[in-house]
Amino acid sequence: MLNNNFQKFFIFIRRFIDKPTLYILAFGISIRLIVFIFLAFYPLQNVAGGSVGPTVYQTGADINHYLNFVSIIEGEDHAMDMFINTYKKILNNQPITDGERYAGPVFPLMLLIFNYNINNTVLFSSFAFLIALIIYAIWQIWLIQRLGYLLAIPFIFLFQVTWFGIFIYPDIFYFALCTCIYFLIRYKNNWYLKSIFWISIILVSGIRPNALAILLFCLTVMIINKFWISKKSRLAFGSLLFIFLLGSFYYLPYAVIEDRITHQSYFLADEIINNIDSISIISQNIINKIINTGVRFFWVFGIHPSDSGNIIAFIFRIITGCVFIIGFIKGIIQNNVDSIFIALLLVPVIILFPPSWRQILPTIPILYYYGMLTIFNKSLLLKPIKNSIT
Repeated sequence: MLNNNFQKFFIFIRRFIDKPTLYILAFGISIRLIVFIFLAFYPLQNVAGGSVGPTVYQTGADINHYLNFVSIIEGEDHAMDMFINTYKKILNNQPITDGERYAGPVFPLMLLIFNYNINNTVLFSSFAFLIALIIYAIWQIWLIQRLGYLLAIPFIFLFQVTWFGIFIYPDIFYFALCTCIYFLIRYKNNWYLKSIFWISIILVSGIRPNALAILLFCLTVMIINKFWISKKSRLAFGSLLFIFLLGSFYYLPYAVIEDRITHQSYFLADEIINNIDSISIISQNIINKIINTGVRFFWVFGIHPSDSGNIIAFIFRIITGCVFIIGFIKGIIQNNVDSIFIALLLVPVIILFPPSWRQILPTIPILYYYGMLTIFNKSLLLKPIKNSIT
């Protein structure tokens, strides 16, 4: 029986991986392995205030923020009291400090399970990198199936997809779970009845505030597909809504604190605004909003001044940013699941929060797909590919 299952699995895999696909995957995975091994011996320095590599303890990825929750998981009295008092303050409409926001429990729990510390970095780093490789392979195969070999090859060099498997941060796990949820909803009937869907939803909800967008994505698709038709879908909708409301309360401190965080994009927008002579206060306010939104928009796709001053990295970001923007426009006007996915994950970031290119991570393969499809077939730019939400 076990041998039969393995045979079926390999037959299923062979349907998608022919020789050219295997060569593309081998090349893409090899590049990533070489970088990973190289950084094990020669870690990158001064990345977000720390070093990056599998053999170093990475302090640059807000590691202390996640370790704070480890103290809560371990049941430390002081940490528990602070945690409870934060939400008491919110309920009583009292101000909270920047230190009174808490990460979702999943990533801190992983740090605890893998015992990630200054003397034990390789195990967790290798696990995160393995997840990144799996995500890359899944999306590379998907793009080959959708775009063909030639247009899918440049995706090999979009190292953003793997970077957070090397730079220890919860984004790679968030990306993995978003990928799972997206494919279930996109290609499976009655996806809300699958146990893997609910496991993914619970895990992603406990990683970071962005999970609220994924929950909204699921709820929106259910509304469009008339969830009220069956009892099981009504129960699934109610469960998702409950998780969304619970998550909204839990991550509320982020919304309070993010509102007062400064970002480089704000300074750039102010510099542009100060060089514009306004006709009136009303027109100035309108111009300010347009410029601020415009700067956020380009910034989130990676089109912004370079911190490192590396001209090659800057040109690469400009090129990929243009592809992503074209893909964003094309994807948004599709009347399908992709439109909802892209809109709910990206539009709130562009309008409400400090922009960061890592925020687009779960949508990068889809943006790449629509971008390349449009660039190499201009007639598709304004023509929806599908006419219904599926």
